Amino acid sequence: MGTTPRKRRRLALWQLVLLGAVRAVQGLIVYPLRRMWRSPDPIDAYGLNHLTSVAGDALLAISLADSIFFHVPVAESRLRVALFLGLTVLPLALAGPLIVPILDRAGPRRSVT
Repeated sequence: MGTTPRKRRRLALWQLVLLGAVRAVQGLIVYPLRRMWRSPDPIDAYGLNHLTSVAGDALLAISLADSIFFHVPVAESRLRVALFLGLTVLPLALAGPLIVPILDRAGPRRSVT
């Protein structure tokens, strides 16, 4: 006994546009990330690590933006913004002079890989 093939239902124009947008997002974001995840190349691993770090920093900045910057009058917020930026830059300002000579002596490739 054979089964009769079902007729495919035609999609509306808005459904086709939505499907095209989803496929475009997959092509631009999902597939390159999947390729990088499966790649044995170390630069792909570094790229994913950097992407995760940047995304985490952005989410933290977004979550802190409302509590630090917007619920305080302008005169008081200047001190908070300066303190926040100082605490953000301070570790880099202290660690930079210590790390640079090590990287210069050993060479960046030996330290990174």
